[in-house]
Amino acid sequence: MLKQASLINVVLGLLLACVIGCQPSETPSDPTPDLPQDQAAEAPDAEETASDEVDEVDEVTVEVKSWEEVQQMVADLRGQVVVIDIWSTWCVPCRIKFPDFVKLQESFPKGLTCISVSANYGGLPNEPPESFRDEVLEFLREQNATFPNVISSTPDQELYSIVGAAAVPIVMVYGADGELAQVFTNEDPQFGEGGFTYGEHVQPLVEQLLASADGS
Repeated sequence: MLKQASLINVVLGLLLACVIGCQPSETPSDPTPDLPQDQAAEAPDAEETASDEVDEVDEVTVEVKSWEEVQQMVADLRGQVVVIDIWSTWCVPCRIKFPDFVKLQESFPKGLTCISVSANYGGLPNEPPESFRDEVLEFLREQNATFPNVISSTPDQELYSIVGAAAVPIVMVYGADGELAQVFTNEDPQFGEGGFTYGEHVQPLVEQLLASADGS
């Protein structure tokens, strides 16, 4: 009987050991599974950031319009002082002055509207105004030019003749009454060899027109 009991105990012990050995072992919790959860939680923020960047870039836009349509834009902005900068991507003085044009709008966010007009289009049938979009838009985005931007569908020489200038850069300032107050060109002898500047010549006129508009 003793031997039989001992044998039974041995068998039960082996069975117990077998059962315990087949159970999945408990392992300490691995922190790595939490990482994807954290990343998943952060993913919307990353997407939101990317979306914000796209939106910021998309704020800089450009449209193809004739000079007549640009003048209609000025008329529609009656009550605002309007500054039009006529420029071209190939014009070095234009590119040098353009950052100050952007600063002008930033300095007077109320009461002033700046409009840039690219005169890249020369009237050639194989180079329509739309063909300059990428080139113009690249520069405008570099400058963060979030105000209205236009590629003129009026050929450059015809445009110069209309506004009474020989070449770009050309800046036209309109009062809040919609009337043209002054045209600035580099060939004007009153501005000297260096031509006009925004800080010294354009901005003082803008401030004067804004003050007049506020007082009316």
